[in-house]
Amino acid sequence: MATKAKPFLFKIAIPLLILAGFGVYYWFGPSRTVAVVARTRADIAVNAVSGTLIVQAAEAQEIKSEIAGRVTEMPMSLDKQVKAGDVLVQLDTGDLNLDIEKIQNDLNASKKRLGLGSSYEAELQNAKDALAETLRLNSKGLASEVEVLQKKRTIQSFEQRAEQEQISRKLEVEGLENLLKSKNRQLEKMTLRAPFDGIIAQVRTGRGDLISAGAPIARLISISRIVEGRLSEENFAGVRAGQRAIASFLPYGVTQFDSKVVKVLSTSDPETQRYLVHIEVDPAQLEPSKLIPGITGDISIILAERPAKTIVPRRAFIGGAVKVVQNGRVLVRRVKAGFVSLTAVEVLEGLNEGDLVIVGDVDSFYQGQSVQTELTSDKRWH
Repeated sequence: MATKAKPFLFKIAIPLLILAGFGVYYWFGPSRTVAVVARTRADIAVNAVSGTLIVQAAEAQEIKSEIAGRVTEMPMSLDKQVKAGDVLVQLDTGDLNLDIEKIQNDLNASKKRLGLGSSYEAELQNAKDALAETLRLNSKGLASEVEVLQKKRTIQSFEQRAEQEQISRKLEVEGLENLLKSKNRQLEKMTLRAPFDGIIAQVRTGRGDLISAGAPIARLISISRIVEGRLSEENFAGVRAGQRAIASFLPYGVTQFDSKVVKVLSTSDPETQRYLVHIEVDPAQLEPSKLIPGITGDISIILAERPAKTIVPRRAFIGGAVKVVQNGRVLVRRVKAGFVSLTAVEVLEGLNEGDLVIVGDVDSFYQGQSVQTELTSDKRWH
């Protein structure tokens, strides 16, 4: 009987060993799913509101010419840095210079005529002499009062003519002076200068081009920047100037920059219905020159902070629950959240310090799944 039992036991043992091997392979082998996890810990909980960011130039202006003309000089070029008052475009002033020269000559002649006095002064003096003689004769009874009155009227007529002539000459001088000022003002407008320190962001014309009045020929943006945060209505309440913030920008990946709120605007953007704040990024962490107009990112504004027993990465928190790995199995736990920031969530109930929570591809794991764990190297939420 003992001899017959051995082959039977041997036949049973082999399949059991094979099954055990598969179990070990399944449990410890390379096919077992790896879950990237983070260890919960006590830390400072942060109550923060989030929004989006966009970098804008503090000033931006389309450079336009008020008058038409041909471009003779164009010292500006794309991406060139300019100072306020620098020449950007020079239009042809040849014809205008000729007009100004003619007007100046006419003005000089008119002033000279005005200085010479009236052309009626000789006739006026003769009339005055005639009146004096008539008055002398009248005193001797040799000239009538009517003759005296006629002489006086003649003088009055010449005086009016002389005065009117001088008035006309003064008006002529003033008219030419105003015309000269207008032409010189036009001459100034044919030299387009930078209204502020900035960078040429766009060039739409070139030397030799004929431009029309009012047509944009370049775009100038200021060197100074505004980092504009945009918040939803529910996140806007409680935001104040001076509050600490954390900013990130799409071109600079996951890097976070210390910032602060410097201005809270009292109105919302009419297009996006978002409330606006201005952010100042720590220049020691991000050079202002790297704040290029148009780049976007995210902002987290810190409203309050407090010590917390349990903190988890925000990406582990989905729909009021987290997925914990315990004894190699995934467990879904409902938790009660406290303060929430851009990177972390305070858990008031449902977790303990030191628990392993899944932070990578959270949606791909399910209750009871057997997994291996790998601690995340991402320290952003710390």
